Amino acid sequence: MGRHDFFSRYAPRASRLRFAVSRVAVLVLVLVVLAWIGLSILLAPPPTTTQLQTVPLVSDPSPPGTAAPGPSAAPSADPGSSAGAVTVHVVGAVKRPGVYTLPAGSRIADALEAAGGLRRSARPELLNLAARLADGQQIVLPGAS
Repeated sequence: MGRHDFFSRYAPRASRLRFAVSRVAVLVLVLVVLAWIGLSILLAPPPTTTQLQTVPLVSDPSPPGTAAPGPSAAPSADPGSSAGAVTVHVVGAVKRPGVYTLPAGSRIADALEAAGGLRRSARPELLNLAARLADGQQIVLPGAS
């Protein structure tokens, strides 16, 4: 056994030393990243609360960019409409389909009555006859096919 064999046998291997250093380096790197994430969560400013815009429950027929006419506004440009009336279009299984003007607060049943009543093939159970009418509404009364 020569001198060369003795030192090569007991000398630390460079590959083992590098592997141990890289394992420690990876562990330190993971700990640093976890600490950075934890600190950024803890020190982050609280989220700001923003006030949401309220949406009215009543639909407004005017486009979103225009202001709704108030009590001091000029009368409507439509000559056929009056302030206390709604105009509806009744079609389907009625005797006289067409456009009818009814008093404000009228119901679908009133519009069907104004259209001459129901045909024999009408299916009124498919409509809510007690629903209030809105200006410009179309009422379609289904019939048997």
